Amino acid sequence: MYHQAPDMDSDFIRAWTLIHELTDQLAHNQKMISTLASQAGLLQVRAERPLSGLCLKSILPSVG
Repeated sequence: MYHQAPDMDSDFIRAWTLIHELTDQLAHNQKMISTLASQAGLLQVRAERPLSGLCLKSILPSVG
């Protein structure tokens, strides 16, 4: 009859725990990617709008 050594059981539990932690981190990263992509899209739309009524000299730092 086959019997697992205690350290094999702990290795399996450690690996299983790590897999779950990585899965949770991946889900979090995917949410962050979605949020950042949405924000980048909004910024791009704002950047493409003309700056009507604003003087660029008041926005941009002076050179020289």
